[in-house]
Amino acid sequence: MDANLTNINLTIKNSQCEDAVNFIRTFGSINSIKVNNSSSDAIDMDFSDLKVKSIEVSNSLNDCIDLSFGQYFFEKIRLNNCGDKAVSIGEKSKVIINSSEISNSKLAAATKDSSISYFKKLILNNVDLCFDNYKKKQEFDGAVTFLKKSVYEKCKDKMQFDKKSKIEIY
Repeated sequence: MDANLTNINLTIKNSQCEDAVNFIRTFGSINSIKVNNSSSDAIDMDFSDLKVKSIEVSNSLNDCIDLSFGQYFFEKIRLNNCGDKAVSIGEKSKVIINSSEISNSKLAAATKDSSISYFKKLILNNVDLCFDNYKKKQEFDGAVTFLKKSVYEKCKDKMQFDKKSKIEIY
């Protein structure tokens, strides 16, 4: 909480906490985060501005990555066995993910509540729904996801969004 980070590395195993790691009002850069076996969310970031080179999550009973009220840049994420969402983006967040590999999850990414997300490269294995964009809370608007054409082609039949939200191809 309230930290400035410079190129840190985190490894967390068998977390029984609500979030294996939670960044609140945190700024800076992270080299890597690895979480294995989380009983709830693996990674939670709130009110932060973070750049992360690498994230690997395996076996999270809830969301693998949960983001709100911030700006987040991820160079590479690998997420496997996410109990709910692989990536949950909400509450006016702006998120850029350069490269992502998501396996064995119901939903690859949910973008909601006035948030904007960018997905440049996406590899999927055994994922039911690629993208779900929506307005969840009444004080916010819908959401926008920008997809590279190659990502769109992989997911065009596995997307949903409400009337207030949209998915755009670039």
